[in-house]
Amino acid sequence: MATTTPAARGDAPARPGVSPGSKRAAKVADRIVGDVMAMGWPVGELLGSEAELLGRYRVSRAVFREAVRLVEHKQVARTRRGPGGGLVITEPTVNAVIDAVVLYLYRVEARLDELFEARIAVEEIASELAPARLDEPDLARLRAFAEAPEAALTPDPRALHALLASVSRNPALELFVDVLNRVAMLYSAGWQSFGPAVAADAAYAHARIAEAVIAGEPGLARRRMRKHLEAEADYLRQRRSTRQLLPDSGATGSGPRRSPAASPRWWSATGCSRASSSAPSGS
Repeated sequence: MATTTPAARGDAPARPGVSPGSKRAAKVADRIVGDVMAMGWPVGELLGSEAELLGRYRVSRAVFREAVRLVEHKQVARTRRGPGGGLVITEPTVNAVIDAVVLYLYRVEARLDELFEARIAVEEIASELAPARLDEPDLARLRAFAEAPEAALTPDPRALHALLASVSRNPALELFVDVLNRVAMLYSAGWQSFGPAVAADAAYAHARIAEAVIAGEPGLARRRMRKHLEAEADYLRQRRSTRQLLPDSGATGSGPRRSPAASPRWWSATGCSRASSSAPSGS
């Protein structure tokens, strides 16, 4: 006959080194998050004073303050000092999840190739949705990429990707595109200094994607985004500073844990490089 483990019953003992107070604080933090969600997440509203919340959650001041540290870390609420103070509901940002994602991918030893598989899938969808969901301000921003790619050079190579995710009007896609773009750069040290030639090629590839979106051609936008990201993955693999696994420095602040690779150019095999500017529109 099957037996039920303590973990399955929900009464597993605390892990070594985890105090009962810490477990209570985590449960209180979960309750605070639940209350904020039930209220409709009214940013800037006072959830309650410390005295009121101590009464509501029926815990000691020490446990409550540890719970507050947890919700502050999650960017759910923050403590406001002084008269009329208490726990104020805040607006979470993508930074609240980045560290957790990086640590998780580090722990499961996610490879660069696997990250790009996910990134391509997500960004193809965003590129395909964008043409039908554009408004006039979006068109103006896309034209800055399409009409003068050299002038649209930006120190952030993620700008066009973030714009298309935003244009998709899908907040889940916008989050995943942002997270995957940020994490991808952690696999290759010194991405800020890829050099002007690489930046110019990237701008050209971005221009061709933007052109397809502006023209209302979702299939073409999708294909160009896939080719662009496949080429980016190839380029990163071949850089000496790139690692197939996240380096320790990306996750923990310590030194790298894997050896590097080699190094030619970006986007040259994509149908989106300068050399392929005469390629047919379906490329």
